[in-house]
Amino acid sequence: MSASGLLVEKSGPLSLIQDFGRFGLAHIGITQGGPVDDYAYSWANHLLGNRVNCSAIEITLGNACFVALQDCHLA
Repeated sequence: MSASGLLVEKSGPLSLIQDFGRFGLAHIGITQGGPVDDYAYSWANHLLGNRVNCSAIEITLGNACFVALQDCHLA
């Protein structure tokens, strides 16, 4: 079995997986959601060469700890 890229040792109090959210579904009770800082989210994906809506880890209050299990790029 191959290792994942990132091991979460400590997530911190508000670390969330985010994408740009869901549009046009409010009429059935689903909110848009998405990152708090659209600008930083967009730049991180751009710097990594990702698609616009790739998921990202949004770390709000810090205190998170990760271990890279293989070579990876972070932004």
